[in-house]
Amino acid sequence: MTNDDLVTLLRQGAKTDATLARVLRHVEDKPICPRPEDFLAALKYDPAVVVRLSEPLPEDSTVAIDCRYRDGNVEYTHEYRNRGDADREAFLYDVRDADRVEVRHHRNSQFGEGWTCPDCRKESFDPDSRFIESSNEVRVTCPDCGAVEHVPQSSSPPLDREYHDGEEGVA
Repeated sequence: MTNDDLVTLLRQGAKTDATLARVLRHVEDKPICPRPEDFLAALKYDPAVVVRLSEPLPEDSTVAIDCRYRDGNVEYTHEYRNRGDADREAFLYDVRDADRVEVRHHRNSQFGEGWTCPDCRKESFDPDSRFIESSNEVRVTCPDCGAVEHVPQSSSPPLDREYHDGEEGVA
């Protein structure tokens, strides 16, 4: 999906929602100053919408943090596929504090690695993934048919973190 697909998606929602109209104008680089709440509304509107926040780091560098709406919270990820959740207020604060805010299609984000189930051949952008301890692979479960596949990861060491169901890490 391209930026045109994102614009088409937002145009559809902008017909009936002023918050999405402001986000659409932001995406099209038209003069507008969307509120942080507008970006949250865009995340909730469609799972294909991702908000990228660029935040400053020491030594004049920045980090890109991609955010999407999932299970009632904003899920975020950055560079090394480190994931976490933020509530509404934390996300709004992060938007206000960001150096730059971009709206992207899911495919053009750090969440954008689609996965095609080997059994049912359906593509998923939200497979249930779990890091397998002492291994450099991820167990991926298809959300449609439940098939399980073990996907090798890059040669860089995986990052461990506690996940919501108690398993370690997320790829």
